Amino acid sequence: MNVRGSYASGDKRPITAELEVIDGRFTRVQVSSAVAGINEQLRQDLSAVSAVLVGLDASANAETITAIITKARPWFDDALASTCAVAVRRAVMAATDWSDLTFDVIPPVNLPVATHVALDQVIADDIRSGRRNPTFRIWEWDDPAVVIGSFQSVRNEVDPGNAAKFGFKVVRRISGGGAMYMP
Repeated sequence: MNVRGSYASGDKRPITAELEVIDGRFTRVQVSSAVAGINEQLRQDLSAVSAVLVGLDASANAETITAIITKARPWFDDALASTCAVAVRRAVMAATDWSDLTFDVIPPVNLPVATHVALDQVIADDIRSGRRNPTFRIWEWDDPAVVIGSFQSVRNEVDPGNAAKFGFKVVRRISGGGAMYMP
């Protein structure tokens, strides 16, 4: 089975993985980047990454693949090793691109911010389990809030005294993400 997957990390450096999988193992791997002006050293490094992944069990998760890449190329920054691993996993999982998806659209409804956050969690769980299509939804709200991600510290993201003084609630979004100021 020949498969292909791509991923671009926060630095917008797209990485593509082209794989052949036979009997549950990678038999051919080509990890590359189509960035204009890619330097020869990175091209050689990606070729070496490709070589160390040949023979790997195709069910290996992204963390395992990242660790193998980091061991082979310890000077790679974490983002590059992780980007390569995600591209490989996307290839294996036959990830779709945006044009393959059918979106449900939920029109704007004015709700309290905490309700929007809870609804997003339910929608994400439904999408993940296959009960719902990918969904596009626009929030409308009247109550001011600061929404923080699941791993963010309230103390680091919000001044609780001023939030209370100016009528802002602090709401935690379990799905993650950065802080959002919502006046």
